[in-house]
Amino acid sequence: MKYTYFNIFLTLALLICITSCKSKKDSETKYVDCEECGGTGKVWEECDNCDGAGKFVCQSCGGSGGSRCVSCNGTGRKECFTCSGRGFTKCLSCNGSGIEQCGMCMGRGYDFNGSQCFTCGGRGVKACFACGGSGRKECGMCWGRGYEDCSICQGSGKRNCGTCGGYGYLKCQECDGQGRIQVDCSECNGTGKVED
Repeated sequence: MKYTYFNIFLTLALLICITSCKSKKDSETKYVDCEECGGTGKVWEECDNCDGAGKFVCQSCGGSGGSRCVSCNGTGRKECFTCSGRGFTKCLSCNGSGIEQCGMCMGRGYDFNGSQCFTCGGRGVKACFACGGSGRKECGMCWGRGYEDCSICQGSGKRNCGTCGGYGYLKCQECDGQGRIQVDCSECNGTGKVED
């Protein structure tokens, strides 16, 4: 008899426990991942600051990235200072005459025996060896071009804008140039979970 009362008591206790646990489970709210944000709690929105562009046109240069170089007037070139734009300089060996004293006869026109000098033909002068008789030499500074690349703009003809560094635009600081920003999801209030 004791054994039967004990079994009845145990069965009743187990039945009460199962019923209360089941009702407790039924009353708990179930949560699932938010479909709007994929459970991350964050969504992407277009940046209001730059209207989704991620950048702004530079106001300093108007988007051109620079301005005309004032040193070379936008040409990218400067007249060679050494040759004054001619591309050549006066030969220093003959002082621009194109001729030099004959070294064989020392300018006399005849050799030590009194015979006509075979090097200069008796003239006492010959074509300058350094310039080939032209009286000028290619400018060593501009290599005969008559101009040099502008040292201020490195031959580009423009100077980079000091504000945008030559890009013509400035990156939006609000979205770090992405054109969109991450905000808390409005469906799940940034938790990533919603009620099932």
